Amino acid sequence: MSLLAALVLMQVVRVEAPDPVLPPSDPNAAFALFQRVCFAPFPDPAKIEAAIVGLGPSFVRWQPATELEKLIPSHIWYSPSAKLSYSARGGMPSNIPDPQCTVKVTAPAGADAEQLIPLLGATLGIGAAKIVGHKAYRTGMWDLVRPGRRWRVILGTERRDGRMTLTLSMLNLKPEKK
Repeated sequence: MSLLAALVLMQVVRVEAPDPVLPPSDPNAAFALFQRVCFAPFPDPAKIEAAIVGLGPSFVRWQPATELEKLIPSHIWYSPSAKLSYSARGGMPSNIPDPQCTVKVTAPAGADAEQLIPLLGATLGIGAAKIVGHKAYRTGMWDLVRPGRRWRVILGTERRDGRMTLTLSMLNLKPEKK
C-alpha cells in the first residue's frame, strides 16, 4: 500500500493500537503516573520514553503487527492497569495536536468525575478546570502557557457498561500569540 493511500485511509478509518479492558485502578496512582510520564517531561520524546522505561518491566511497548498498524505515529506501552501513548506525527495530517501524551485507566466503581477533575488540578498544581459534558462524558480542561508554547491538559471521563474510563492527555496547542 502506498503512503498516500494509507494517509487517505487513516482519515476515513480510525487506526490505533488496541484498547484493552483494564481493571479498575486508583485514580491517585493514575494522576501520579500522568504527572511523571506526560506532564513533567512534555513535550520531549526522549524524556517521556526515559520516564516510561523508569517505570520498570510492568510497562511493555506495543509492537505493530500489520502494515497498517506500522503507520500509527505513536509509541504505546501497556501495563496490567494502564495504557500510555506518546504521539508525534512530524507534520502528518491530523486533527489532533502534535505532540500529545496520554494515560488511559479505568476508575474504581463509584468514582465521580466531579471529584476527580479538581483532584487532578490540585495534584498537578494547575488550579480549577473548565468542565464540560454531561453525566456519561465529563471533561476537565486546563490551558497552560509554558515558554513560547500553549499546552492543554485534559481529563476525560466516559461511563459505559458500568465502568468509567479516565483519559488524561497533555496536548500541544498552537504557539503562544505575541
